[in-house]
Amino acid sequence: MFEGYLAKQPLVEVYDSVLSPALAMAEIHWHLDEVDERHHNFILQGMKDMIQNHHERQQELGAEKLSEPAITSDSDRSLANQADSQKLVILCVPARSEADEISCSMLMHVLEMQGCRVQAIAAKSTDNELLDSVEQRHADVVCISSTPPAAGMHARRLCKLLRTRFPRMTLVVSLCDVEVDLIKIKERIGCGATVVATLTEAQAFIRQIKPSKAPDEG
Repeated sequence: MFEGYLAKQPLVEVYDSVLSPALAMAEIHWHLDEVDERHHNFILQGMKDMIQNHHERQQELGAEKLSEPAITSDSDRSLANQADSQKLVILCVPARSEADEISCSMLMHVLEMQGCRVQAIAAKSTDNELLDSVEQRHADVVCISSTPPAAGMHARRLCKLLRTRFPRMTLVVSLCDVEVDLIKIKERIGCGATVVATLTEAQAFIRQIKPSKAPDEG
C-alpha cells in the first residue's frame, strides 16, 4: 500500500496525507483508551518498519549510483567536499514519545532529500545530552517533532531549554497535525520558534535557511 501511494505522490506528500494522520489518530485513540497498549505498539512498529524499509531501499539505490565508475579530478573532489561542508546541519529531536520518534524519522527523510545533513537524537536523551549534541554537531537548526494529543506541550519545554543555551538558534516545531490551531500553539510554545503543521511546511521553511559556520552559543 505504501509503495502504491509513492508511485503517485512524492514522499513528503505521502507522509503528510497518509502516515502522519494515521500516526496522530493512533496516538489520540490510545490516549483515550480506545485501543490497548498491545494494539498501539503493533501500529507503531508497523509504521517504523514501513518507513525504515523504504529509507533503506533509497539508500541502497543511492549507493548503487555512487558505485558506478566515474572519472574525477582533484578539483572535482575539492568542490564536492566544499559543497558537503556547506550543507545545512539539522538536528531532529523527538519531543518525548515513540510516536514523536516516528514523526522525527519522517522529517529526517524529507530533509535529507533536500540535501541537508540531518542527524537525530533519541527521545530518551537527557537535557544535557541534547544540549551537548547541538553544540558538538554544530547544528544550524533544531527541529522538534511532536504528535497529538500532547502536540506542543513537550515541545515547549524543549524550546525553552534550547533557547536558554542557544539564544539565536533557529528552532522549528513540527506538529504532525493539519487540524491544529497554529496561532494558539505558537503563542503557547513561544521562544521565537517556527511552528508548522506538516512536513511540507517544515521543508519549505528550512529551504530558505543558509548554513552558518559555527553553532550559536549563549
